[in-house]
Amino acid sequence: MAQEQEKALQSKYIEFQLVDQQIKKIRQQIQQFDGQLMELQNVVQMLEELKHVELGREILVPFSGGIFVRGELKDNKVLKVNVGANVVVEKSVEETKKLMEQQNKEINKYREELFEQLKKLIVVAQKLEHDLQKMMQQNE
Repeated sequence: MAQEQEKALQSKYIEFQLVDQQIKKIRQQIQQFDGQLMELQNVVQMLEELKHVELGREILVPFSGGIFVRGELKDNKVLKVNVGANVVVEKSVEETKKLMEQQNKEINKYREELFEQLKKLIVVAQKLEHDLQKMMQQNE
C-alpha cells in the first residue's frame, strides 16, 4: 500500500511541476507582450514628435541592432512601413499611428487571453499543491 501511495505522490508532483512550467512559460510570454506594448507606445510617441521636426534637420537613423547613421530629414509626412514578408509600403504618419494602435489592440487581446490562462493554471497549481500537502501528511 505504501508503494501505491508513493507512486500517487510522485505522479501528483510531476503533474504539479508540469503546471508550474506552463505558468512560467505564460509569464514569460506576458512579459514579452509587455515589452512589445511599451515599444509600440514609444513608436506612437516618436511619430507624434516627428511631425514637429523641421525638414533638413540632421537625425540619427537606425541602421541595425544599435547601429545608427547620420541622415537628413527630407520628409516628415510619409513613412516607409514594413507590413510583413519584407513588403514595404508608404503610409502617412497618421496611417502609421493607426497601424501601431491596431497592433497594440491585438497584442493586448492576446495578452489578456494569456492572463486568463495564467489565472486558471494558478488555481490548478494551488489545488495540486494542496493535494500534495494532504498526501504527504497522510504518509507521515
